[in-house]
Amino acid sequence: MDSILNQPSNVTSLTIKSIDPCSSINSDPGNDQEKQITVFIEGHDYLKLFKEDLRLSRDSAEIALKKVHLIAHHLGPEFSNEFLIPFLMEIQTSLEVTLLPIMCDCWYLISKFLYGLEILKSIFKGLEYLLIQETGKIRVKATEVAMMIIDDFDNNDVLEVDSRSELVNDVICPMIISFVEQDWFPGPTSACYLIPRVYAYASEKSQTELRRLFPILCESDFITVKLAAGINMKQLIPQVQLDHAISMFWLVLKNMSIDNEDKIRKYAVESCLVFAKQCTSEQNLNFNIPILKSASEDASWIVRQYLAENFMTIYQIFEEAEVKENLFDCHVSLLNDNNDRVKSASIQSFSKWSGILSQELIELYVPVLDTLARKSTKEIRRGVCKSLGQFAMKLNKKEVMSVLRPTLQYLLEDEFVEVRLCVVENIHLICDREEFYGVIGEQLIETINMSIENSVWRNRLVIAERLTSFFSHFGATIFEQNFLNVLFKLLLDDVWKVRNAVLNSLEKICNECGSIWAVKFILSELKSLYLMPRQSTYGSNRNISCAIKIVLLQSLVAVAKSIDVENAIEHIVPLLLDSLTDSIPNIRFVCVNSLANLFVIYKNEKPELFLQAKCALIKLCQDSDIDVKYFSKKALDTYEESFRDSLVM
Repeated sequence: MDSILNQPSNVTSLTIKSIDPCSSINSDPGNDQEKQITVFIEGHDYLKLFKEDLRLSRDSAEIALKKVHLIAHHLGPEFSNEFLIPFLMEIQTSLEVTLLPIMCDCWYLISKFLYGLEILKSIFKGLEYLLIQETGKIRVKATEVAMMIIDDFDNNDVLEVDSRSELVNDVICPMIISFVEQDWFPGPTSACYLIPRVYAYASEKSQTELRRLFPILCESDFITVKLAAGINMKQLIPQVQLDHAISMFWLVLKNMSIDNEDKIRKYAVESCLVFAKQCTSEQNLNFNIPILKSASEDASWIVRQYLAENFMTIYQIFEEAEVKENLFDCHVSLLNDNNDRVKSASIQSFSKWSGILSQELIELYVPVLDTLARKSTKEIRRGVCKSLGQFAMKLNKKEVMSVLRPTLQYLLEDEFVEVRLCVVENIHLICDREEFYGVIGEQLIETINMSIENSVWRNRLVIAERLTSFFSHFGATIFEQNFLNVLFKLLLDDVWKVRNAVLNSLEKICNECGSIWAVKFILSELKSLYLMPRQSTYGSNRNISCAIKIVLLQSLVAVAKSIDVENAIEHIVPLLLDSLTDSIPNIRFVCVNSLANLFVIYKNEKPELFLQAKCALIKLCQDSDIDVKYFSKKALDTYEESFRDSLVM
């Protein structure tokens, strides 16, 4: 195509729009403005040059195909339909297989630049060759292009929506019929994908024919065709009226559910769940529930695992009484499956949606989960903890204590800290302030100590994220005696994510506890850690790293949000001013931002108390570090903005 653009004479300039951005082919993706394209126009030389580029090499052919819109635009609909499209239909039969996906895009490009029903009919005749290729990638691409062209009727004012029905009924449906009648698998496979896509646009007569054809595809001798039919059946079922659906799908689903191929049996379950949404209770009892029951006992773990992972859909489709009577035992069977993958998938899925169950069903599931908690692997026991936590949201305190507490308390003694932590996340369900000083409180503290000493940082993160709930649930006294040391140890953690979680918890705790408690128990220890780490209980006789200093400075701001300005001036500002002279730029940078935050926190409250901080920031405007210098100026602007009213007075 470059040879077309570089002709020295007999040329003209055309203004054309860039290719639609939804296409995977774009002549120049960096520019979506209108472009001046110079093309050769004498006789049919431009088409000859296009043909030459296609024959030169694979690379030149690829470039030419990607620029076919230039030829189509210049020729116009009439000559493109007469010369270009027949040529492309002929040339694609001799192209390398690797170029055929590009050929799919080529047809779509033409459809974007040339409008009219006759053009589209010709394009679909060109796509027909690509839809019967043995290479799956090409067939899928051709199917996508076909549907993109059909969908363009909704987004293009030039195309009449009524023309879509004519295109579907006159071209696509006959093409599908010819595909189904073919003796080799590519055509029928493409038909499986096309039928659900065009069914809604087909006439009543064509829909009747498509309904006749789809069961034939489901019974094909080719496993590829049967798999394609199984994959696409769930898309077709909602489009078919119930009366037709029962006669069309019931026997098909029944045969699929006993097929020798486990993937087809899995697709039968998938489609069965879609079909069940349309059926009445009686129809489900006769048609769909037997298939689901059979799937729970299927010889293949793949089928059982799929059902286990999607059992929530069953509870959403059927009445709870229907599930209890017909499918509850099936779910229990999956939860106790002999295959670990099925068993794990069952409990992991159940732990996410078990909260939707009624109290009656919860009481039926609790003995099942209790058994799993005592006889299963670590991951399954964790799933049991999460499920019990979901149950607790539907029960009152008395019921939680009597029904759930025994199992949760048993899991709190688990040999794996990961299982114990799942219980810790729900400790408020089984342990009140009055009960903290008993066995459960001892087990909780033991679990927390194991976690913060554990090398797995995610275990420490769980505790860091629960600190706020510990304070809220157990109160300030218990927190001070049992959890305050945990807070400071995790605040000094080597992992940033753990420190950051503690920082967030610290701000919420101080906001809840009030100024006096925050100053006495939090602020004093933060100062000690920053200024005299070796003398602090939590400093571990070591020097504090730069990263730890930064989180301590950030903690001061978190505390400042909950204390009065006098305490901030007395305890926080001097430490920040001292750190402004630190040799490490990052420390100075954090201090500058911390002061800016204090200005906002104490907006219009005694600005004279912050004059010393203002003077220090003025000096830092000449700092050697560019970031410190820049943010010092911003902090001064924040000062002026925060205390504007007071300064005016």
